[in-house]
Amino acid sequence: MRRWADIGHGLQVDRIVDLLFTVYVPLFEADNMINLMAFLQKSFFPSAEERYHITVSWGQSFTQKYYIVNAVQKARPDRVIHFFERHGDSLLRSGDDWHSWFGKFKKYAQGFA
Repeated sequence: MRRWADIGHGLQVDRIVDLLFTVYVPLFEADNMINLMAFLQKSFFPSAEERYHITVSWGQSFTQKYYIVNAVQKARPDRVIHFFERHGDSLLRSGDDWHSWFGKFKKYAQGFA
């Protein structure tokens, strides 16, 4: 597991995006991905205008769904199951469209049971 001293990478957006999409997603580091996004949300967007909050929430949801799609494409049902077991409750409370993703997950997971 990689550890980064500066979790926000000095707010260099390109480095943060690189960290998400070339390290955390391909190496199936869901917890690090979720923690980074939560850190950014709490540190830099807590009182953002509503339009920015919607955009940040959409970006978080997109990244999480991309993680799941990547795990499915790489034939890693263990990582999909781990993701939903660890983060499922908070995803369902988020108010996003995660209910339909849980239905797809259940069908996917049953194929490996």
